[in-house]
Amino acid sequence: MALPVLSLIEKMFPKIRTPLVVIALCVFIFSIHNRKLFSSEESYMLSYGICYFVIGLFSCWYCQKTGAKKEYFIVPVFVVSVSMSILAYILNQNNFPVRTPGLFVIGMTSFSLGYSVVKQLSYSRKTLTALIWVLLLMLHIFWLIPTYNVYSAIRQSTSKIPLENASFLDAEGKPIRLDDFKGKIIILDFWFLGCRPCRAKFPSYDQIARKYQNNKNVMVVAITMGKRDSIQEMKLFSKQQSFQFIYWYDLNNQVTKLFGVEGAPHEFIIDSKGVIRYSHLGFDSSYQDIYIVKTSKLVNDLISEL
Repeated sequence: MALPVLSLIEKMFPKIRTPLVVIALCVFIFSIHNRKLFSSEESYMLSYGICYFVIGLFSCWYCQKTGAKKEYFIVPVFVVSVSMSILAYILNQNNFPVRTPGLFVIGMTSFSLGYSVVKQLSYSRKTLTALIWVLLLMLHIFWLIPTYNVYSAIRQSTSKIPLENASFLDAEGKPIRLDDFKGKIIILDFWFLGCRPCRAKFPSYDQIARKYQNNKNVMVVAITMGKRDSIQEMKLFSKQQSFQFIYWYDLNNQVTKLFGVEGAPHEFIIDSKGVIRYSHLGFDSSYQDIYIVKTSKLVNDLISEL
């Protein structure tokens, strides 16, 4: 199927065929990066490697079939990969220096391997290249990327946020200021719709909300990160679910930056004096029961201080 299509393109657009193919590949690379810029999940690291490997296979095959120069593919892939790594750093500086370059190394190494395989390297060189690729991939996944552990994920803090600068929109679009609730214990969880760990956490977060729903001194809130989702999407999601926690919307991620959110989900527990006492980054469903027990204990300790 691919060859007839390429032949048709060659007859109709002989001079722009290769640029079109390169642009399509760059768009594909952009899309796989953009879907998970905040991710440190092992499955996505593996998918990056596989996608770049396939791109390498296709690029070499295309060059051999059409006589196109390999630089037409290698240079754009390199530039796009570097650009997306820089963009990932700008959006979340906590991805640097481990995760962001890791994506680039895995991507370009996988691309080189895919390109080399098609060029029919000798068996020994092919095996060595494949081994290096696998070792780099495994090194990045199992050593450089921190694995989630509920005991280390929950951290103590004494940061005092200027609550008067923390303003949100509720589900109806009405403005809300965090300092209006000073004197209460507030649990804030920053999330976005495309975040799988965030949504996996919600049943457990809901149990926390239900546990304290009759306590007027405790508020449990999910903060939708504004640059990821619209307030309409948040409102629709809230109506589709039966969770007891409150939904607020962080317009333009102003409060996300104020709190120094490092990823998603990122939870903060604020005491009655407006001091962040604990933060919790990430989530794993296998720690669900432990999370509920530990969070409940932290909240109960703060209640006892009232």
